[in-house]
Amino acid sequence: MYALEHYPYVVYTGNSADSILVEIVEIKNPNTEFELHQFELSVGYDYQEVEFQEGTVGIYVFKTPGNHPYVPSGDWVSYFCR
Repeated sequence: MYALEHYPYVVYTGNSADSILVEIVEIKNPNTEFELHQFELSVGYDYQEVEFQEGTVGIYVFKTPGNHPYVPSGDWVSYFCR
């Protein structure tokens, strides 16, 4: 995970040992879900599906990092509260 000033972003490494702390949000309005998906793709994110104990969720990731601080713990909130 990398840190921008107002939000974090994840770079997909393909390494199953990597982990991050995320909040899962369900969007119930299909139009809102579609618009959000299109927006995320338009700014450069790639959509990946991730499996965990309760099921599968979608996550938006970048394929390569920018010139931003790396968050080794994966906990962006704690990183900025240090």
